[in-house]
Parts: sequence; C-alpha cells; structure tokens
Amino acid sequence: MDKENILPVYLRVWRSIVIYALTAALVGLCCFLYTFFVFSTFDPTPQNAPDWDQVFFPYLTQSVIALMLLNSLIRIFAHRDAVMRELLYPGADGVGDFEETVMQVLRCKFFWIECAALMALPILLPLEFTLYPIPYLLFYHTAIPRAMQKLILCAIILPILFGMCLWHHTAAIYVWQEAEIAERPDNTRKLASPIAATCFVYGMALLCLPSIILILIQALISLAAFSTSLAGLAVISVLLVGFLLRFVRALRIRRAFIKNLRERCRKCGFMLSKIKRPYASLFWTKKEVSFTVKANGKTYDCKLLAGLSRGNPVSISQDGVMHVIHSWGLRIIPTRGIYMATFFHAPDGRVDRMLHASHWHQKLEFLRFTVKSSFAFESDVQKVLIVNPVPISLFAGTEKRARPIDNGDQIGNYKVFAGTAFLNALERDCIDHK
Repeated sequence: MDKENILPVYLRVWRSIVIYALTAALVGLCCFLYTFFVFSTFDPTPQNAPDWDQVFFPYLTQSVIALMLLNSLIRIFAHRDAVMRELLYPGADGVGDFEETVMQVLRCKFFWIECAALMALPILLPLEFTLYPIPYLLFYHTAIPRAMQKLILCAIILPILFGMCLWHHTAAIYVWQEAEIAERPDNTRKLASPIAATCFVYGMALLCLPSIILILIQALISLAAFSTSLAGLAVISVLLVGFLLRFVRALRIRRAFIKNLRERCRKCGFMLSKIKRPYASLFWTKKEVSFTVKANGKTYDCKLLAGLSRGNPVSISQDGVMHVIHSWGLRIIPTRGIYMATFFHAPDGRVDRMLHASHWHQKLEFLRFTVKSSFAFESDVQKVLIVNPVPISLFAGTEKRARPIDNGDQIGNYKVFAGTAFLNALERDCIDHK
C-alpha cells in the first residue's frame, strides 16, 4: 500500500484514539471530582456513607452525559471529515434517499477502519477506562467475574459506538449538502474550537448536574416525608414554569419590538397609529389591523402574528390562515432550519431541492399536529404581516404543501416580515420592493 493510502488510515486510527481518550479522560476526571465532593459532605465512616439511592441518579446522569459527549465528538469529526467527503459526497443534486446514503457509507473502507479502531479501545483497555461510571452502575455490589463484566460491558457499548458512527457519517452527507446549498464556506479544518467548546460544556454538565440532581432528590425526599401533596405540587410547579418560559420569552421579544417601532417612527418622522392589543396576538389572533404606519408618503396596515415557540415552523396561506406545526420526534441532522423544512413539499407536488436534503426525517417523527388561526383582514392599502417572535422556519402555504419564504416575500395580498426586518425596510422605503 502506498503512502497516499496509508496516511488516511493512520490519521483515522489516531482520530478514533483522540475521540475515545478525550471522552474517557474528561469523564474520569469529572467523576473523580464529583465523588470527592459527595464523600466530603458525609462522614466517611461506613454507617454514614451515602446510600446507593443517593448516588444512583447522579451516576446515571453522568453515564448519560458521557455517552452524549462521545456522540458529540464523533459528530464533530464526522462532519469535518475531508477524506470521506471527497469519496462519498456526490454534490447537492446527487444525494439520494436515506437508505441509499446509508449503504454508501457502509461500502466505504474508511468508515469501517474508524469503527474498528474506536470499538477496539473498550475491548483492549481496562474495565475502569470504559466510560466510567457505566461499569459502576452495572456491576455495583455484584459477584460477576471481571472477565464476564468486560464481556457484558462490551456487548452494550460496541453497538452504541457503531450506531453513533453510522448515524453521524450518514448525517454528514446531508449536512454537506445543506452547506453547499446555503453556500457556506468549508469548515473541515475547524476542529479545535468546536472540540474545546464541547468538552467545556459537557465537563460543566458532568460536574454540576449530578450535584444539582442529588440536592433536588434530597429536597424532594424531605418534602415527601413532610407531605406527599406538597411534593407533587413542587413537581407540577417545576413543569409549569418550564412551560411558561416560552410565553415570558415571547412577551419580552414583543415588548422590545413595540419599543423599537415607536422609537423608529419618532426618529424618522413616521405617523404611527394606536397599537391595538399588542400582546394579545401572542395567545390568539383577531381579524383586525394591529396598527397603521404612514411613512414616505405611503400607508401600511400591519398585522402582528406570533411564532410562539421558536422550534415550531409556521406556514402562512394566501386565504389568511396561519398554520403552526407542532411535532415530536428524532433528528439526525442537528441543523434545525433544514430539519423543519422537511415538513413541506413544493407546490407542484415534487420535493423541492432545498427540502429534498433531508426529507427522510419524516420517518423519525413520533407525533404531529397543526394549530390553525385566521388573520385575514380587509384594507385598501398595502397589507403587512409582521411575525414577532419569528420561528426558526417560516413558510408560505398550508401544513401540507408550502415553500420557504424570506423577509419581504408576497403571500397573496400580504407582505411578510420579521419584526426587525420590517423596521429596516420601513426606514429604507423598500417594503413595496421584491
């Protein structure tokens, strides 16, 4: 084998070692520091040592975070794999469906070299280096021989490693396609910054989350001992606060937009009417104009709409109906913009080029429903829809067929803008353009 073929093999083996070594080192260090913290808070005598119930959930949390860290590192390297991109990526127009792409990855020898190197490490290294504290959770107070423990652990870890590698190398092809369509620069050489950021975030999670969970469990146990009803009320309150956070975020964004609108109109000398119920449209939509702006000799009747949750795509139809799509499922590509685009098809019935990049995401969807609301209103002047807060994906059409849209696009008799884009277009007198 010549040097040109040997070098990528060596680099791939070293890459697998780096991925596993970073994960094992960071997880081991954080577990040691956390264990030191736990035992430093108790009298280290046997009768006062922490119970298994007190360390089970924190150790379980660390085990999950360890797998997530390993998954993230594999993803970072896979998406920046110049060798695999040169061999497998056929260009934006040549990417096939999910099954074809998986088979394309499975036929690549470099994929198998990386998998073999990565999966060999848990087999060759001692038990304690196999993503501790997973071995601790599995074999705590058991009489299973060490060799059998190693076999059981490998039977669990190796399929997970293979699945992660296949998942992310397949996803990388769609990520490259999306990058080409969006004309983003090549990032195959940018490794240090994302690796450092990933290790820092997961390191903080490994150190802080187990302690927080331990404290919360102790507090909940104490509260339950005092009153079961109070414990249930505390759990419901936490869930309710998490649900209400989206409303708080939406109110903050809408308030900032209203403030900026008034300041911009005052600065530019525009005439702004009274804003009718500026916050009501966050919760329901009425068939009336929200406000009217007279600027540059033109009059615009504006309607405020809201993408309450940033992750839920919104589609606006010509007949004056807004469709908010709610869905729960798994994503293989972490870039949410193109993920959300997979909900829709082009108006002519074929899958659009931009949407085709990952239309197979629909196979991973668990639950989906649509909330519809009518916003239609009559006006003799230019009608403007201002989506604020704006969701991460905005479309023109229905929940069945739609196309991606941008600021200033025309949908029927309406011009559609995000909040900031509307203010900028108003000041530059280009709302009627495009």
